[in-house]
Amino acid sequence: SAGITGPMRTEATQGHEQITLAQLATLYADKHRLTVVGDIPDLSFNRITQHGETDLGFLKRIADENGLCLACKSDQLVFTSRAGLKAAGAILTLGRADIISARVRDKTLQTYKAAAVSYSDPATGKTIEVTVNAPGATSGDVHKITDRVENELQARQRAEAALNRLNAGERGGSLKLPGDPRLAAGVKLALNGDFGRM
Repeated sequence: SAGITGPMRTEATQGHEQITLAQLATLYADKHRLTVVGDIPDLSFNRITQHGETDLGFLKRIADENGLCLACKSDQLVFTSRAGLKAAGAILTLGRADIISARVRDKTLQTYKAAAVSYSDPATGKTIEVTVNAPGATSGDVHKITDRVENELQARQRAEAALNRLNAGERGGSLKLPGDPRLAAGVKLALNGDFGRM
């Protein structure tokens, strides 16, 4: 839903030093006459680089790496925590009678019980190691991440985001039902009743 102006489509390479994620978002929002909306975690970067990416592509990459969703809606840059979306309650419960047709599947995926970040800073020789466990997971592999991180908070954010992304979509499907203005991207629905073997 972002505008297709030239500046929005232009790829750039530039670095930013001693900047927080909130400051970075505000910098790009101001550049494109947008307003920042949502809760942005208190993450700071000694250096972060935009590598041949559009401004929105760069912000989206940083958001994804840190467990956030980014959407450009009209004149707003909207940041939302993936964990917050996951923890939100259902806005609507649907039974079989409410649905025209449904396809629900249980995918066979590789699931991960943990994600581990390990990074050794060549300048200081200091190694940052953080492991985050998936709630309730008793089996599965450990996803190893060796991306550059500057501190333990960044490492934890990166591990949690990767774990959520990798384990998402274990179950999925599609529903066909009458239009309802409450149904929008990011809302959670509850299904009640028999959906095949689910």
